Amino acid sequence: MKRMIAIAALLGVYSLSQAATLSAASVLASVQHSGAKTTIADLDRREQWQVVTDMIATGDTTWIGLVPKLTPGSDEMTADDLALSLSYALPKNGPAVLSALSLEHVINSSQVCSMPFPDDIVKDRPAYKRQALQVLDAVQDPTLAQTKAACMATLKRAE
Repeated sequence: MKRMIAIAALLGVYSLSQAATLSAASVLASVQHSGAKTTIADLDRREQWQVVTDMIATGDTTWIGLVPKLTPGSDEMTADDLALSLSYALPKNGPAVLSALSLEHVINSSQVCSMPFPDDIVKDRPAYKRQALQVLDAVQDPTLAQTKAACMATLKRAE
């Protein structure tokens, strides 16, 4: 299947609707071929946008890596979806989330690191906060230092 998608992408006839299963690679190929805005619209039309945001929320580095590619084509609602997904991913994969935030697209650390989710979704906010701060504290990459500091400061202020 991957070989068919790669060949279709090379021929310029690839679209998300032709993919048998949604993958980070298929989303990236669509963004590269059709642009972020068209890709997001197609995902939304086919009711797969939620799948993308759910996969980002898992903390998977490959899916988080799509965020900087998708944000240029996002509107306010889809940017909020991406920020919320990164918030869920933060305690699972702090370095990947910080890398996505450090690229300065639509989404910034104040959106992601402020625990923007409803109380009924993350019931134990203090535990989330402790875990996220612990994960962030362990990040040693000097290229992420500024983003890390901003995120930690925002998270510490969050209720």
